[in-house]
Amino acid sequence: MNYTPELTQETKKLETEIEEIKANKIFENSFEWRFEFPEVLNDEGDFVGFDVVIGNPPYVQLQSIIEISEQLKRFDYATYSSMGDLYALFYELGNRVLQPEGILCFITGSAWMRSNYGQSLRTYFNTHTQLLEVIDLSDCEIFDSATVLTSIISFTKKQVEQKSIKAIRFTRKDQEKLLNLADQVEQNHTIISQFPESSWTILNSGANAIKEKVERQGVAFKNWNVKINRGILTGFNDAFVINSETRNRLIAEDPKSEELIKPMLRGRDVHKYYFENSQQYLIGTFPSLGVDIEQYPAIKKHLEQYLPKIKQSGEIFINAEGKKESTRKKTNGAWFETQDSIAYWQDFAQPKIIYPNMTKFLPFTLDLDGHYTNQKCFILSGDKIYYLTAFLNSKLFRFCFEETFPELQGNTRELNKVIFETIPIKEITDETPFIERVSEILALKKNNPLADTTDLENQIDQLVYKLYDLSEEEIKIIENA
Repeated sequence: MNYTPELTQETKKLETEIEEIKANKIFENSFEWRFEFPEVLNDEGDFVGFDVVIGNPPYVQLQSIIEISEQLKRFDYATYSSMGDLYALFYELGNRVLQPEGILCFITGSAWMRSNYGQSLRTYFNTHTQLLEVIDLSDCEIFDSATVLTSIISFTKKQVEQKSIKAIRFTRKDQEKLLNLADQVEQNHTIISQFPESSWTILNSGANAIKEKVERQGVAFKNWNVKINRGILTGFNDAFVINSETRNRLIAEDPKSEELIKPMLRGRDVHKYYFENSQQYLIGTFPSLGVDIEQYPAIKKHLEQYLPKIKQSGEIFINAEGKKESTRKKTNGAWFETQDSIAYWQDFAQPKIIYPNMTKFLPFTLDLDGHYTNQKCFILSGDKIYYLTAFLNSKLFRFCFEETFPELQGNTRELNKVIFETIPIKEITDETPFIERVSEILALKKNNPLADTTDLENQIDQLVYKLYDLSEEEIKIIENA
């Protein structure tokens, strides 16, 4: 038989792929479960599936096993995300091998419930399974040797319309309740008809009803006339972040230096309605400014002492101690410029809300003094900035949306932009009552950070309750929480 060059080439390609699969580490120590479990086949040898699949899949981030991750990507898992966790693929594979009415139950990490990279797994659960129980174990101590946030999920492959989902969340204070987990779930679960595509949160029935009422009245942040931007990443803070002594010296050497030196706040400096003066300053040589460094001799001299470290070339060099060291990552920026372009630098001079990117306390403050921030903060600028400051610091916001944000160890929340933009907030026309009270709180806190502003904050809470038309019973639930 004569083979065409094209066919010969295609055959060689397929042979190469077969050999790659045979030698592939992904199949190392694997077994053919159809032979190991003949019960999953019917009398004709057709695959039927397992009645039950249970397990504790490995807790491995795919970005930590890049070679294997790239191989897994070829299998077109709907739950695959290069930034995600390996256990997501186990959920999908487990569902594939279930018989139509079989049940899967896994205990895994819970980061997928509220993280950006968990979106594919949340969507998969909603579209390819019928969830039965969702148990969020948060930061409870489940394993002796693992500190990962944990969840238990059970589902069946066969989807049924209007099937209710039992859901419950435990936190560290509920640790003792886990000794009777089955009874606790049965007696105290919340019924959820459908989880959203966005962040999954579990509240009790009364709290969930309030949250749904609040969400129905709101408009997602991404549809407001506001902008959310991250603080500034310099690439090497030792050079670009200076103290007040260095600032004063540079300005004394060249008064023009003051044009580029900006007061800066860090995440830990931000509190509810006020911030601590960090005595830190930023040399704002943003690429988007197009700075001519020759016009700022004192700053140039200061930055030159950090060469070649601050070059943006990604090169390796030998430092003064004879050790290998890397310059900043390769960008199009000049050696004296910050790593980020910061095209939004003008927003720092505007009235804006500042909040930390990771926090236990969800503090928001309104900055009217033009502070810049490091990458541990976000800034929010735009319309109705006083009202938004009040709402974000209110009891209602915390009650409804704290659980929306990804949870880290120690009940710390990651206030990432993607999640933040999905939060619905009710629009208003008259901001005056909020401007008056927020302004008064800011003035008191600026004069004395320890000033008691409880009465003013309570007034704001009452304004927010009235705005959302909450009943006395609903307000009582929030206040008691």
